Amino acid sequence: MDIRQLRNFLAVVSFQSFSRAAESIGKSQQALSKSVQALENELGVPLLIRSAKTVKLTASGKLLAASAHIIDLTMLNLQQELQAGNTHRRRERVRVGVSPTACGLMSEAMLALRSAGHNLHFDVTTGVYESLSRLMLSGALDLFVCVATHDNIDTSLMQQVLSFHDEYRVIAGSTHPLANSTGVTTHQLAEYDWILGHNLGSISKAWRREFELARIPPPDPVMETNSVWIMRSTLIASDLLTILPVHIVEFELEKRVLTCIETVGFSWTLPIAIHYRTGGVLTPGIIATVESLEQASKKYSRGTPGA
Repeated sequence: MDIRQLRNFLAVVSFQSFSRAAESIGKSQQALSKSVQALENELGVPLLIRSAKTVKLTASGKLLAASAHIIDLTMLNLQQELQAGNTHRRRERVRVGVSPTACGLMSEAMLALRSAGHNLHFDVTTGVYESLSRLMLSGALDLFVCVATHDNIDTSLMQQVLSFHDEYRVIAGSTHPLANSTGVTTHQLAEYDWILGHNLGSISKAWRREFELARIPPPDPVMETNSVWIMRSTLIASDLLTILPVHIVEFELEKRVLTCIETVGFSWTLPIAIHYRTGGVLTPGIIATVESLEQASKKYSRGTPGA
């Protein structure tokens, strides 16, 4: 058993598919299958339950996956140490994934750690739950912060620590005709064009359901984007409406260039959680990062600014 076999196995675990795993690591599906089969033969136990569309871990496979992640991370850390040589005060590398709505939280946590004197190097990747969880389970991330949800991932390999509840509201520019209104109805909201974010998931469904309950066709968005910056600048300069987590436009709300529309309904919360691997190695840097993220998240329990 060597590290390459373990990494091939972890790729299959992450993607739950030989074909997708093979494509991600640049191997043929046949070569990857032979590698995993050789590992099973060497250990003398089946690791995977194979079907036409997916693969699942056996009890032995789950046990190996947890240990394999630790071995892989240990090897990566050792490689970094050897490459760094005797560099004075080498920074510990922490690989973090964040959803777009958690970027501000990560920035605050990182700056707090820097101010406290922690000698850390952060490698930050943005994405959504599905992509970030696969990266973490494949060993490419140490932890990630995202909406707490369950996808096509074996959650027995992953732990979630609730950070805070993200509040989603109708947001508009401060000069919007509805800016100073209260009790804004669904019919009033339907009179304006909307800009929506990609990957809103359950929030998008809830938004549509509000219109359907009022027997109004949900507005067809004039723009969909994954850029919060584009949404901010467009809202400020127009009468468009959107749905956003309050905390990511906190500065604009406090400066009153954006405002929360006081609506009947159209307000939701989603739990944001810190995710890390079950049985993974929690280095001092990872532990400090988790604690700093938890501390930074406390400010989002305050009331909505600019409402």
